[in-house]
Amino acid sequence: MFWLYNTLTFWAATVLTAYLLPSRSICLFILITLSLFGTCYRLLVAVSIQILLEFCAIR
Repeated sequence: MFWLYNTLTFWAATVLTAYLLPSRSICLFILITLSLFGTCYRLLVAVSIQILLEFCAIR
């Protein structure tokens, strides 16, 4: 559940940032950077959870 809440909070912050920023190219760059960071973070968490579950199953 932590992963779900964390992901929803991140995307809510990204959407709010997109809504509040003026439409300029630097703002688009900021949003693309945030999106890439969020995607990498979600993949890292998913892999970490899978490794943890496999480790617990071995024991």
